[in-house]
Amino acid sequence: KDEAGARRLAHLFRALADQLGREFNPDALEEAIVLGNELRRAVKEARDLWVSGLMDSLSFWDLRVKALTYSPPEAISLLRGACAESRRSPGSKPGIMLSGGVTVKRALVELVEGEGFRVVAEDSDIGDRFLLEEIPVGRSVEENLLNLARAYLGRPPSPRDLDPERRLQFYRGLIEARKAVGVIFSYYKFCDPALAEYPFIASHLKGRGIPCLLLEEEDESL
Repeated sequence: KDEAGARRLAHLFRALADQLGREFNPDALEEAIVLGNELRRAVKEARDLWVSGLMDSLSFWDLRVKALTYSPPEAISLLRGACAESRRSPGSKPGIMLSGGVTVKRALVELVEGEGFRVVAEDSDIGDRFLLEEIPVGRSVEENLLNLARAYLGRPPSPRDLDPERRLQFYRGLIEARKAVGVIFSYYKFCDPALAEYPFIASHLKGRGIPCLLLEEEDESL
């Protein structure tokens, strides 16, 4: 995940296009980055409302999934409309952090909050590890591919990175910033990277007084 790695990934973007017999259009690539940044800003606004308690967790979960499945212009309009209307009372329930794979199941969020807690953080691919910082717009295809590579390699580490120390640092940061009082790990059975790092992460968190619970899932439905 250093500069050499970013240059290698940017090169592979080019190589993939060559294999597909396609060519990067400079204007189209720039337009895609600008549109992606606009979508990131809209998701980030919704995320900030959720973190502050001004948007309920289930509404945010639904919006986030739609943001990544709808066309970007539709998703941006949907997110901004929901953000403009969402101004609920924050409340004072104890916070729980959830950890999963691609995402944490909506049903688990509903269950946790139905028991008197509030989900305040989510360690997953489309949760708090999802890229929300804007990607700089360069002046050439090469510069834009390198900016994309740097941004995606710079995201918080996942279990697949096999870097438990950085993962633990990421957990501590989220727990302290969001004031979580416990963590629920929800992983698919036989998800080796996640299940292998769990004892290390959990032992450190428990040592700091943060209780942990491991759930093993058997399907991939949301």
